Amino acid sequence: MFFLLVSLFLYKVESGEMKIIREGGKELITFYGGVVVRDSNTLIISPVAVYYQEEGIMELSGPVQGIQGERNLRCGFAKIYEREKIFMGYGNCEITGAGEFLKSDSVVLKENEVLAYGNVFLRSMKDSIESAAEEVLLKKDMIEAKGNSSITYFGGKDTVILKSHYYLYSDSVLHASKGVRITGKDFEGEGDSLVYMRNHKYAELLKNAWVKNTTTVVKGDVINLYLTEENKIERLVAFESPSLINKEGGKEIYLEGDSLYFYAEGTDSLRWFRASRVKGYYKEETENGGTEGN
Repeated sequence: MFFLLVSLFLYKVESGEMKIIREGGKELITFYGGVVVRDSNTLIISPVAVYYQEEGIMELSGPVQGIQGERNLRCGFAKIYEREKIFMGYGNCEITGAGEFLKSDSVVLKENEVLAYGNVFLRSMKDSIESAAEEVLLKKDMIEAKGNSSITYFGGKDTVILKSHYYLYSDSVLHASKGVRITGKDFEGEGDSLVYMRNHKYAELLKNAWVKNTTTVVKGDVINLYLTEENKIERLVAFESPSLINKEGGKEIYLEGDSLYFYAEGTDSLRWFRASRVKGYYKEETENGGTEGN
């Protein structure tokens, strides 16, 4: 038979047994025999809970399970901060629901917000992405990740992997910075920052940027990358000290100028290019194994 307690801060607590200790004007309440904590949006279950009335904090010993809105959660133990209406879970935390699966060392739940810390793994079925990071913040239609973060777009032929120290993903647009690396089906690239628009198959790499496939390396402080539906290079445009080197079929081309337009058209080859104020060289292997060019 459950005992029902209505707290001062709109939480209801049910348990099989309770014990109250009053000392120095403070009140400590311990709940045993299965504990249920609920409000209008949250339900938490644990074997034992301790409530510090003056501080407005409840500690729940695990395993702790619960529901918040559309999300289900599990963790080793937890704290509830009544005044701030914050739930903090610790130890092998898992959150499912809302088209997402998240696993981390600890989580902080607020209304319509999840903040996860330590070895975070996130899989979002609704966005067809997987992500890993040291810290991840989830809000409605937004993901923010920090610390050795990575994000993988999956589903059919649409597989692109992005790694960076920070990213913000919203409305199918990703903004990444600090040590950015992008890898597609037949190419890879790096830069100090990146904007990737998944629906438009477009990426922009900025500062110390380069992109390469099996035959060509393009460098520049600004590189606009256009992809095919199979995530191969359709074309790219490089600005601000751009350069291009292409090696295939015994031929070598090097170019540098104000701007470079490289067209692969979904192949691994340099199909054609366009450049302005350009200089460079062309080399071709001869029959005796040497090279000649200009």
